[in-house]
Amino acid sequence: MISAMNDVIQIMTALDQHLLVSISDRDCRIVYVNERFCDISKYHKDEIIGQTHDFLRRTPPSEELRASVWEKVSAGIAWEGELELVAKDKTVYWVHATVVPFMGEDGLPERYITFRTDITKRKLKEDELLITQRHLSRTLQELNTVKDAIADSSFIVVFNEAGKVQLVSDLVCELSYFEREELVGSTYRLLDFTHHRRSSIESILSALKNGEVWRGELKHKDKFGNEFWIHGTIIPCKNEAGTCYRYVAIGNNITELKHSEGLLIRSEKLSALGELAAGIAHEIRNPLTTLKGFTSLLLENEKEAEKKLYIHLLKEEINRIDQTVNELMSLAKPKPLTLKKTNLFELMQQVCLFLQPELLLHAIEIEWKETAAVVTDCEENQIKQVLINVMKNAIEAMGNGGKIYLSLYQEEDQIFIHVEDEGPGIPEEHLRMLGNPFYTTKTKGNGLGLLMCNNIMKNHFGRFEIKNREEGGTVVTLMLPYRP
Repeated sequence: MISAMNDVIQIMTALDQHLLVSISDRDCRIVYVNERFCDISKYHKDEIIGQTHDFLRRTPPSEELRASVWEKVSAGIAWEGELELVAKDKTVYWVHATVVPFMGEDGLPERYITFRTDITKRKLKEDELLITQRHLSRTLQELNTVKDAIADSSFIVVFNEAGKVQLVSDLVCELSYFEREELVGSTYRLLDFTHHRRSSIESILSALKNGEVWRGELKHKDKFGNEFWIHGTIIPCKNEAGTCYRYVAIGNNITELKHSEGLLIRSEKLSALGELAAGIAHEIRNPLTTLKGFTSLLLENEKEAEKKLYIHLLKEEINRIDQTVNELMSLAKPKPLTLKKTNLFELMQQVCLFLQPELLLHAIEIEWKETAAVVTDCEENQIKQVLINVMKNAIEAMGNGGKIYLSLYQEEDQIFIHVEDEGPGIPEEHLRMLGNPFYTTKTKGNGLGLLMCNNIMKNHFGRFEIKNREEGGTVVTLMLPYRP
């Protein structure tokens, strides 16, 4: 018996050191607390006895909590829960409480024994974890936002060691006009191998196989053969064995930047050309006038047919030199625009009438695809000069026989003029060079005609484009702003 009593005493002592124990009467007023209760609450026993447990609460318990506790203890069932309490020194501590009711003869609780376990450290850890979780959740959300932003604005391609595409961003599809299904699973097909040297491509592939990061600019082609530029970084991904098994290419669209660079270079060339043209025109104009005058005089006075033919050829060549000088002068000192209301359909008819002898000579017909009575402000003679130049190029390209198709229409604030021919078309490598000073595909051309046309259109705040037709030949498009 004594041994059993000692065991009980030892158990009660252990519980007393670990648990916060209190006993309350029927009115929930505290009649007993142990030392552990006083140590944690920092109140003396005399300050606690006679109080209800509410005086330790940080905030008064809600009616829902009171009802929940009473529902159980009134039925003789222990209640368990976690409570936030305030010690005498205003520090907050947490306990896990178990309220055990002792029922009286009337069937209602007569006394309550409450066992509390200090769980403050655990709650602090839980709060830290909750804060960390919220921070991680917010960081993850921010990272997802950044990822979405990168995916929306960047050119991203992921491909395996065999070059098979595994993933592409929306911008890849947008720029290439390929559907995602057309790219994923296939060999990467956008790189323009005609522009980049094979040695350059091989050096890129060699660097990637060696696990090196590559950075640079690459020209690509979309589904329809149009070019665009990407400045990108290709990153090799390695497995545990150090072998590259995947490559991630991330880049930005720099097509507009490359276009601006081209315009800047072109502008510098034109500036140099203008200075050169002014000097040439000054030095050549006067002696050329003398040559033209004496050649005409010789041609009038010469009776011998063979000599007359030679002088006639000489005069034609002098006229061609004179035309080149005039074109150089127009580049060196562009005439100021004198805008006036012009009916573009009537202007195009006048050009057709002017070129009628050449059209008949080469058996070429004019066919109107679309017409409109469009009137806008422009420099009539300059637009006529552009159309004559374009149509003469079409006639020369077609040789003998065929049709030239003309279109004139307006879309909102833009006017479009198309001149289409049935010639052989222009190879892509020549097409991108057209309009550069002195670059020409014609045996008797000087490369200044299209340059002049381009300048005239720019001075009108318009555009000048040359493309190949799918059915063969070329189409030249003049775009002018509509000025009512």
